[in-house]
Amino acid sequence: MADTEQIEATIALVTIGQRLQTARKRHKMSVAKLSARTAISVRFIEYIEAGEFGRIPGRTYVLGFTRSICRELDLDPEELLQVIKSQMYEGIGASLEKDTTPENRGNPAARAVRFIKSIF
Repeated sequence: MADTEQIEATIALVTIGQRLQTARKRHKMSVAKLSARTAISVRFIEYIEAGEFGRIPGRTYVLGFTRSICRELDLDPEELLQVIKSQMYEGIGASLEKDTTPENRGNPAARAVRFIKSIF
């Protein structure tokens, strides 16, 4: 990823975090209260609000936590999730979907090989 693309990705993720923080404050909710209502640790909510999604271990958690926070704050999560996916996971998803021939689509070994190739 070029430096400019990296900067744009970082700005997009920070913007998402700021939108979530603004919505939380609009609901007059502390991070601790949001944590209690969503069962997401305070630390992870703080990472999300700071746009530091990379500090959360795993794509599933990043997307799931963001979705839960959006729902709790009456926000539509789809737009934000699309931005997160495109900025953080675009390369992984694209490389995993390249070989979708019927014989490889359901083959766990073929999927594992594609995933490993996408990393290197």
